[in-house]
Amino acid sequence: MNGRPVSRFDYKTGATVIANSPLEVQLVRDGRPLSPGSLAGQQNGNPGYFGLCLPYVWANPGQACLFGHPGFAIVLKATIRLINGTCSTPDQSVTLPPMVVHKLKGVGSTGDMSGTKGFELRFNNCPPGFARIGYVLSPTAGTAPAFAGALPVDGGTTAKGVAIQITGKDGAPATFNQRLPLAAYSSSTGGSYSVPMNARYIQTEATVTPGTISGMMSVLVDYQ
Repeated sequence: MNGRPVSRFDYKTGATVIANSPLEVQLVRDGRPLSPGSLAGQQNGNPGYFGLCLPYVWANPGQACLFGHPGFAIVLKATIRLINGTCSTPDQSVTLPPMVVHKLKGVGSTGDMSGTKGFELRFNNCPPGFARIGYVLSPTAGTAPAFAGALPVDGGTTAKGVAIQITGKDGAPATFNQRLPLAAYSSSTGGSYSVPMNARYIQTEATVTPGTISGMMSVLVDYQ
């Protein structure tokens, strides 16, 4: 409530709370073994989970407020299913072809296709049953350049004024640190999926010094 966990508030504790934001019910795993089943409850029944009443009005656990006082119970209709396993996302290295400096024409330039390398994000052996699967692309090792989709330059890099930019197959810069849907995932069948991407050079400063360059990103997968 109000973004913070709450405990019991009633006439026995003398405590009340004013709700100034939407209420949220979260499921938290405890130490017991997981098992599937229903969380269904009923108004004025058991389980009611939480009862909200006027201050100092007593409510029995699992029931809404008694004695005709205003209030209501929070009940759930969810069903818990256990899903065995997650997708595997193998590590991979992508080596860009060399590019001559004169093909980079100024800050923000990406040269021509000779410096672009295609690759795929791979999500293997995803089990069925999830409502949806998403992923987040997260740059690692330092501060990213001020260009969309550009990776931070690793410490061993000798080139200057240039970075590696990640794009989608359409050439649009990748979006970092934002949940993206694995749109092809099928909840009924599961399976293995790939997302085509490109890596290319991008000029970040007015002067480019030739040399080697490297960057890294992680792929974080989430399940709902």
